[in-house]
Amino acid sequence: MSSFHIRSYADQYIDGEILGVGDGKKFGPEGATLEETVAWVPVMSAFEGYPGLLVQERSSADGSVVQEGRFSTVGEVDLESDLLSGAFNYRSGRLSGVRFKAAPGPGNPVKAYYLFDCSTPLKADGTVDWDYLLERGRIRDAQEQGRTHNEAEGDPE
Repeated sequence: MSSFHIRSYADQYIDGEILGVGDGKKFGPEGATLEETVAWVPVMSAFEGYPGLLVQERSSADGSVVQEGRFSTVGEVDLESDLLSGAFNYRSGRLSGVRFKAAPGPGNPVKAYYLFDCSTPLKADGTVDWDYLLERGRIRDAQEQGRTHNEAEGDPE
């Protein structure tokens, strides 16, 4: 399916990228699973005040949320959400094996809501690589002070 997504180019928030459309069977307990890749990667995993990737079934009649699925910081399904199964790779943006507890209704879009980050390095599990960021900060601080990276680490050049 070709994904249509709404994005303000001044913002990293993707506000309703269409992943598929329900037919009353697919993406539910008995139908085909949702297999899709989001358009903007890497996707930021959950952190305080931000839930990570949300996958919602929206009513085609009024746009209200019918069902909402969430994924953990390592891409596993949050079983307290409206998802039965699935996985999400925050680095590649790949959704696989996704099933809602009830099949999305005919004509109801299934949409993704997320933040992407083109500047934050991610580990293979989709979490932020804080060690890399700390190292980049040390190098930048050393450069601002007129020292080389080796001098910042305590090694003579």
